[in-house]
Amino acid sequence: MTALLMLPLALLALAGCGSTPEAGAKSVVGQWGGVPEQSPELDFAEAGTFTGNDGCNSMNGSWTQEGETVTLGATATTLMACDGVDTWLSLATTAKIDGANLNVFNKDGQQIGVLAGQ
Repeated sequence: MTALLMLPLALLALAGCGSTPEAGAKSVVGQWGGVPEQSPELDFAEAGTFTGNDGCNSMNGSWTQEGETVTLGATATTLMACDGVDTWLSLATTAKIDGANLNVFNKDGQQIGVLAGQ
């Protein structure tokens, strides 16, 4: 009986972890980029967390979504030096879903890259 009472509470707590896109907006959950291998990519989980790689450095953090706009929260990233790799993805602070693409922006609102949906 106690387990049956705890299940709705657990589901309610989990529901608050991620963001739900507005009606009609596409969810960011899933993989963006990463093709071909070693290309920049971001993987968004329903729980409101993401992982990624800019082709050199790994990153992870939290995200929220309002409409088509995704805001990246506090982000942790490795700081490896890789010759010949453009690490633009490590500067990402927001992104906007545009059809099958995720347009990525820096803190100044400048578009710094595009990741294709997978």
